[in-house]
Amino acid sequence: MPARHTVRAYLGGFGIGVRPAILAKGAPALVLSSAVGHNFSREHGSRSPQAARLFGFADGAGTHKLFADIRITAARGLRSLGKTHLGRSQGGLVSVHGVLQVHSAPPALCPHIEWAVAGVLGVPVDLAWVGQPAAPGALRGELNWQARPGMAGSITSALAGWNRLRFEVTEEASPGCDAVRYSYTPALGTFSAVTGANGDIMIPENRLLAAMTVAAASQSGLQVAATTTLEEELDRLLGRPWDAELEPFRCAAEGAPVRWLHATG
Repeated sequence: MPARHTVRAYLGGFGIGVRPAILAKGAPALVLSSAVGHNFSREHGSRSPQAARLFGFADGAGTHKLFADIRITAARGLRSLGKTHLGRSQGGLVSVHGVLQVHSAPPALCPHIEWAVAGVLGVPVDLAWVGQPAAPGALRGELNWQARPGMAGSITSALAGWNRLRFEVTEEASPGCDAVRYSYTPALGTFSAVTGANGDIMIPENRLLAAMTVAAASQSGLQVAATTTLEEELDRLLGRPWDAELEPFRCAAEGAPVRWLHATG
């Protein structure tokens, strides 16, 4: 019967309890990242100084040493989890700047747009609606907002799917969050992309690989949802169909009035 060791630890001052771990000799032991500053795996049978310090089972080390090590390390407020480094925000909540551009909407829909956006931002919204020359009879409006990160996605979710509505939402980068852009048209649906500091669209590696796979399958005669080329797939990843439809509305709206708004919460 292999030797077993039972370890129980509590993070003092944080109210976080760790359930007892029954570790068999020779089995890998995964230690909390908050205890050692990174993900750490070691064979339980190897009595290294680091393992002795963590578990307190060698050289007469007591469990109080384990508790002290965990308290000190956890109090640093910074840990590494794989390749991602997480830290506690200092100085209160983070707010970001974003812009909602309603390129075209029927007049009857405008109050509903304001109500939907107000429900997301938590403050009353009153856009300065003006005529849209690119779509006679339609109106356009623009709203600059300051709110918590991720608000652009919430606004897009509240407005996407409405008929005869074209809009874009952008959000600047913030600590831990990339800048994003959302575009919507009734014919194409919703487009979303991460943007760089200069406004260029940044395409993740996995989406590029997926586009190459779909295009290769289509060209080889395999059954796919629709025949497509790599160029067409890249166009969609770059949002070019959305740009082609929305560009006339963007150009026609230059010089239109803009509202500024600070969200609550």
